[in-house]
Amino acid sequence: MPRHNNPLLTTHGQAVIETVMGLIAGMILLVGAAKVWTWLDTVIVERQEEYQKTRVAAASTTPGIPNHYGPPLLSIFGEFSGQVPLTSGGGVVPRSPCTDADPLIAQAELLIAQAEALWAEADALLAQAEQLYLEVQDLFKQADALTKQIDLLKQQINALQAEIQQDQQQIEAIIGASYDALVLVLANTNNDWSQVQLLFRLSDAELAEVQQLYAEIQQDEADIVQLQQQIEDLKLQRSALLLDAKRKQAQADLLIQQSVPLTQQASDLENQAADLISQSYQLCGRGT
Repeated sequence: MPRHNNPLLTTHGQAVIETVMGLIAGMILLVGAAKVWTWLDTVIVERQEEYQKTRVAAASTTPGIPNHYGPPLLSIFGEFSGQVPLTSGGGVVPRSPCTDADPLIAQAELLIAQAEALWAEADALLAQAEQLYLEVQDLFKQADALTKQIDLLKQQINALQAEIQQDQQQIEAIIGASYDALVLVLANTNNDWSQVQLLFRLSDAELAEVQQLYAEIQQDEADIVQLQQQIEDLKLQRSALLLDAKRKQAQADLLIQQSVPLTQQASDLENQAADLISQSYQLCGRGT
């Protein structure tokens, strides 16, 4: 008896097959998406951790540690290539780091340590120079103060000289002769004022006034001598201060000159260390 194909049965079978294949494809896509998501999550975490190791602390002259990290290869239907299983705490144990660059890193760290020692030595010299410059400024201030004292003493001398000149003019008006004539008479008569009175025909009142003016002149002249001696002493002190300031400034300049090659050597060592670190990146397949 001949069989007849039922269109309903044929259609139903095809639909079942397509549905099964669709479910299989959907499961494959779902598993693949989960694998990709897990892989991306792991890579982001590992890259961040490795990046933090390469960061340089603020104000530090030490380069960061080279990043040897390479992302694990993605495998949809297997474990991540180059990645060990998860730890008990749920974290991912990273792959073994590149060890080819360890000698370069060790050498770079040695150069950096040497550079830091040179920087410290240069800083010490600069600190000494700065202290000397502060002392020089203090010495200049002291010298300026002495200069002001000298100027004040000179003003006092000028005032006394003006008083002397005024007293001499008063004496000349009384005796009718120059002040030098009075001095000459006193010198020849051994300060005999009776001879002065007789010679210049002075009354007793005029003689007393001349004697008073003459005594004031003598006192003012003595004060001027003392002030001039004080000025000389202050000038000697000022010269000593300026000489000490010049000596210390020369020492400070010398210290700065000595620090220059140290800073240059330190910079050269840091550049060499940076070159070694760059080479370490290249050895581990991570170009600069």
